[in-house]
Amino acid sequence: MFKRTVRKDLVYAEYGCGASTIWVARHVGCRILSVDTAKAWVETVKKECAGVDGLSIHHCDLGPVGKWGRPVSYEKAAAFPEYTDWIWNQDVQPDVVLVDGRFRVCCFLTSLLRAREGTRILFDDYTDRPHYQVVEQYLPRSETDGRQALFVVPARDRLDVEGVRQAIERFRFVMD
Repeated sequence: MFKRTVRKDLVYAEYGCGASTIWVARHVGCRILSVDTAKAWVETVKKECAGVDGLSIHHCDLGPVGKWGRPVSYEKAAAFPEYTDWIWNQDVQPDVVLVDGRFRVCCFLTSLLRAREGTRILFDDYTDRPHYQVVEQYLPRSETDGRQALFVVPARDRLDVEGVRQAIERFRFVMD
């Protein structure tokens, strides 16, 4: 589902950089926006994508991180919104968003609130982690393939905007 969703004429954004970033950079050639919490990992991915135009990977400093870029404490909790919001504060709006990093529910909800109608949100590791499925209170999934679920952002008047805002605040500090 991932490979058929990302196309050259799109702006691709992702929470959590890695193999997906490298694949899109090498095979698609679209504009890429990515945010990650692990500085060394960001540098590794940047090296793998050296020479690729239109690639913006942002290291969000949330303090020391453990496995998979998970912050080891809440010491820099005031900076957590930078992670969920950075993509949406750029000069372009994504057409496709991959949720595959930290703060997944909050990232999904932030994307749902800030994306244009028709934006596709791919949620990785979704089907085997029931605690992520709370997002379906706000938007039903359109498709499932393996561990991934695809959501398509509806017209704003079909969203419970206030409910999504409240949920963002509830999930703001949930790192997984």
